[in-house]
Amino acid sequence: MSQNWKIQDIELDTHLDWVGLCDPTDYTISIVSHQREEATSITLLHELFHVMEKTLHLDLSEEVVDTLAVSTYHLFKSNPDLLERIYGSTKKN
Repeated sequence: MSQNWKIQDIELDTHLDWVGLCDPTDYTISIVSHQREEATSITLLHELFHVMEKTLHLDLSEEVVDTLAVSTYHLFKSNPDLLERIYGSTKKN
């Protein structure tokens, strides 16, 4: 999981049946643009859980990945200090 993943925004295409996709062959996460901010964040988290799933050779259902993404989003949204606690201060002095 220490690879550098690229995140790319793509235009909404009515032929797509997804709003996010992770490609482990080139370490790219594609996110459909023009979603609400909350939906975009949850989609990104969803794809990050797929990255972990694939890297760790897990077999998670879409329902589990969705639940993890939504719950993680709300956890950090309700407790913004958690990320600072995990990664340290990102404020520049």
